[in-house]
Amino acid sequence: MNIFKNLKIHASQVGKIMTGTIKSSLTEKQAQMLDELLKKEKRTEKQEELLNELLAKRDSSPQISKTVLSFLKELAIEIETGRVKEIETDAMYRGTVYEEEAIKLLNRLTNKNYVKNQTQFENEFIIGTPDIISIDENNIKYVRDIKISQDIFTHPYYDSEVPNQDYFYQLQSYMWLVGAEYAYLDYVLLDSPEWLIQKKLKNKYFDLVDKGLSDEEIENFMSEFELKTRFNLIYSDLPLERRLKTFLIQRNDFIIEKIQQQIELIREFTF
Repeated sequence: MNIFKNLKIHASQVGKIMTGTIKSSLTEKQAQMLDELLKKEKRTEKQEELLNELLAKRDSSPQISKTVLSFLKELAIEIETGRVKEIETDAMYRGTVYEEEAIKLLNRLTNKNYVKNQTQFENEFIIGTPDIISIDENNIKYVRDIKISQDIFTHPYYDSEVPNQDYFYQLQSYMWLVGAEYAYLDYVLLDSPEWLIQKKLKNKYFDLVDKGLSDEEIENFMSEFELKTRFNLIYSDLPLERRLKTFLIQRNDFIIEKIQQQIELIREFTF
């Protein structure tokens, strides 16, 4: 029995199935070249040879990499037994609990009135819930997805490209689902909540106890450590513009087609 026969992938997981597949297919430049050659009524011998090479590369079946296979094993367990591998970090918890606060900061900086989308969308291949769906002044639909940076050191303020390709595929999936033409990936830097600061302080305290420091030594160290911790995790002193990093991602139908092809391949896969 093929357990993946009717598989639909969540948009947040699409990046996990694309590892090692895009590079073996046409690049964006090659796809454009192929399109130009197909439109020509007459082609030279060299152009005909190049056309055949590009067609063969385009039509070649993507292969499942070891990384994708590892993901599929976990997915198979979930489908067959109903058991889901739970992974929850402080960063993931913050991303869920403080999403509304992040949207408020985004609204202040963009002069918008965005609200969290609650509707889940699905098509024949994927499922997803974009954070924000909107229409611009030219009546063009777009989506936004918010990521809350863990701290100032992981906040991609100086990055010029999307630092995590999984998010690129996630947003391509959202655009596919809702018919959007472009997307924004917003990294928001929020003050760390008090519970997280206290957790770090508590962990450090017990670490010092385990090392055998005296009460006086611990008190002296913790006093300075708390000041440094709060300074590193509270960002209210920074300009608001410094706390938001936005990446514009254009819809790429070539990538979307590859996502569909990969899901179709997985549906035929058996262990």
